[in-house]
Amino acid sequence: MSPFLLSSRPFVLTLVAALCLSACGGGNDSPPTAAATPTAPVAVVAADAPKDLGFTDSAPVPDQTAVLPFVDNVATNQRGDARYATKETNAGVRVVAGFLDFWQPSTLLVDAGTSAAAQAGFPAVATSTWSGIPGDATDGKVVNAAVLGYNIQYVVDVTAKRTPAQELAAYLDDRRGKAYSVSDGLGPLTAAWRAAAQQTTTITGIPADATTVLYNEAGNNAGVGGGANPSFGTVIDLINNIGENGSTEPAKRYFKYARPWRWSSSVKVVPSLEPAKSSTPATDGGFVSGHTAEAVRNGFAFGYVVPERFQEMVARGLELGENRILAGMHSPLDVIGGRIQGHAVAAASLSTGANAARKAAARAQAQSVLMTAVGAADATALNTFAHSQGADQDRFADHAASKAAYLRRMTFGLTQVGDKTKPAVVPKGAEVLLETRLPYLDAEQRRVVLKTTAIASGYPAMDDPEGWGRLNLFDAADGYGAFNGDVVVKMDASLGGFHAMDSWRNDIGGAGKLSKTGTGTGRQEQLQRRHAARGRHAAGRFGQRLRPGQRLRRRRHAGLQCGLDGDDGGRLHAARRHHAADEHRRQRRRPLGGQGRGGPGRHPEHHVQGGRGAQRGRRAHGDQQRCADRQVQRHRGAGRVQGHADLHRHRTVAAHRRGLSASMAGGEVGLSPLRSRLPRPRVPACPCSSARRGRTRSSATPPRWR
Repeated sequence: MSPFLLSSRPFVLTLVAALCLSACGGGNDSPPTAAATPTAPVAVVAADAPKDLGFTDSAPVPDQTAVLPFVDNVATNQRGDARYATKETNAGVRVVAGFLDFWQPSTLLVDAGTSAAAQAGFPAVATSTWSGIPGDATDGKVVNAAVLGYNIQYVVDVTAKRTPAQELAAYLDDRRGKAYSVSDGLGPLTAAWRAAAQQTTTITGIPADATTVLYNEAGNNAGVGGGANPSFGTVIDLINNIGENGSTEPAKRYFKYARPWRWSSSVKVVPSLEPAKSSTPATDGGFVSGHTAEAVRNGFAFGYVVPERFQEMVARGLELGENRILAGMHSPLDVIGGRIQGHAVAAASLSTGANAARKAAARAQAQSVLMTAVGAADATALNTFAHSQGADQDRFADHAASKAAYLRRMTFGLTQVGDKTKPAVVPKGAEVLLETRLPYLDAEQRRVVLKTTAIASGYPAMDDPEGWGRLNLFDAADGYGAFNGDVVVKMDASLGGFHAMDSWRNDIGGAGKLSKTGTGTGRQEQLQRRHAARGRHAAGRFGQRLRPGQRLRRRRHAGLQCGLDGDDGGRLHAARRHHAADEHRRQRRRPLGGQGRGGPGRHPEHHVQGGRGAQRGRRAHGDQQRCADRQVQRHRGAGRVQGHADLHRHRTVAAHRRGLSASMAGGEVGLSPLRSRLPRPRVPACPCSSARRGRTRSSATPPRWR
């Protein structure tokens, strides 16, 4: 089993179902929160298929008469045109209009430094008198002083603590072409990509005289497209066109919100970027960040054609956005606005724009050229190569760290000031954002994934009516956030790539059921990484064989963590995380370590080895594996395993005392060495040992731990 199936959260009990198949298929709209520390072992029951809930979850498009879809109206994102000078008529302004809850511009028109003649019944637009200087008579009004105060103070704080490495990154991401800059998010594939794209840049470091001389990019940014690059030109054409109708100027000239270094002299702009400061503040608005919007679009486009690095590329886009703050050029809300607009523009390009007809060919071309370049025999080998470097070479190699950084860069520490309970909605066309990353799901399923992985509501400027602001593409690439209905996944290994092998790494909540179809076989296993709780640990393993068509049983107060990977038709892993409420009740029924009711206890750990050919474990010998008061039912045909909670505790504690992990698979019980050894804790003797010393205990009464 791949190590990335291990949950990053400590003290989380997981049940993993690996369904090996040749044709695999199979509430809560907010991401689940971490469970409280479990304190008692859990009886695990893997039974035949339960009853269906009888429905599937859905993510309908918001009312299109009340909320005009961005993807259908992206062409209205223009300036200098009276028809598109207002929030109501300009999609680029409307998608980030949540900022109006915090800042009121002096005029509600796209008019900063621009005018427009009357047209088609729309009145003429005169150039705004806004000077671009915060606080003067022409400036707008602060609506929420706390939020906007934090917004600028954040920049003051991070620029004061900026490191030399951050300064270099901020300079490069400012002056280089954005497509060239984000291409380093491809990690091990970067060199092959840049060679195929024929990418060039003239910005490779900070020149000695950069504090007085402005250096502009003279490279080709994305590379050579079209017929001039027959082997890779279609890919480059998609990258170059991902920003069609994506200018941030209409929003900048509508909101008329100054850059942070104009708001506060305490903001320290990178010295080598001083020459890049605009001398015309009336046309130099900060909201929204154009660099961020472009980086987000480009990062996503790279991830679309190279989905093997999807999460890394969307993370790279947000990293560039943060570098705009570290540079002193933008504020957190500027960058948040750029992210929102960037995702909307990218989705429009692929669903209704020119790239809709180009995307399939671009994806195929990128895969073919990169496989050849790195010597990968198939898409699975390409995916392996794409993640072949460690964190010392690939700064996105640590999945947990990248996930946390992505979430942090979505909000930059801003607190929820609005309604925290709004259900997530998914914009029209947003499902295209996961089209190559989750290709075995249909469009509606991808919409549900986006809905169930969206972040909570209430964050400043992120609750737009369509839902762009809350989309978390990093988590969405890890599959469902909740099963709020029955889910059926159908994979076709003959198509290769993610159709045959994938992994879902979210902690999945909800009461729904995950089903597989096809003729494959499966294996259900229990998994949890080792941990220590107050100096006592234990380890155990269970396994279960699932028949074709059998479904994973779900319990109340349980979550699932899923992964899909495949041999001869795809394999589906699903991990269950028990709810804290269940664990608390168990703790109160059976206190551990003499702590009394509700006191701190110890939690057993569970390890898994998965898939076909999983290690069965050597048959146990000796009474470390057998307790008189333990009962286990093993059904070899269905592979069903049941056991008492204290049964599991006794065996695993005894196993730990020998540095072993207990396993049960296919009806056999065995011991195998633990993967890692932690310092030996003080553990009580197995209660069953009292019988061997001539003292008896009724098997009807569970033993108490001393």
